[in-house]
Amino acid sequence: MVNEHSFVFIDENKGEEGTVIKEILIDDLFLEYIFKNISEDENIYNNMPTLTTNLGEGKYGLLEPTDRGFSYCGITVVNYRSMEELKKMFLQWINLLEKINVEYVLVDEYYKKRNPSQEEIKNVEALLDSSFNKNKVLAAVYECLEIVNKFDSPRYILICEGL
Repeated sequence: MVNEHSFVFIDENKGEEGTVIKEILIDDLFLEYIFKNISEDENIYNNMPTLTTNLGEGKYGLLEPTDRGFSYCGITVVNYRSMEELKKMFLQWINLLEKINVEYVLVDEYYKKRNPSQEEIKNVEALLDSSFNKNKVLAAVYECLEIVNKFDSPRYILICEGL
């Protein structure tokens, strides 16, 4: 079973409650991989200025970020004030992913010790459930970056829904 974080890109000026431009799913095991492979100080995911949705109803585009990092289980908002950091985060992820030379990346330490082949990972459900597909995640992150590169005003926000 794959757990995923939902990255929802929204135009707050369209519709009464905003309009979803695109929703992109990022494998939770990839996020776990990030935490293991990027130091806490350098991990933009943990340090980006963000907002939480407990601020109430209304638009988030121009609000001053009051938090740092993404909520693992809750909902996090990234607005115009943090778009440059968001771009840097996606570029950081792309850089990390492009260094990986296999398609399926095992994250679970128990299975990693067994050193299974890529073919085994694809064909054994427990191994597949303990890994993420590099190509799928890389395509999703590139798509996120492409969208954020077009965000040029406070009307655009990202809502990240954790587990």
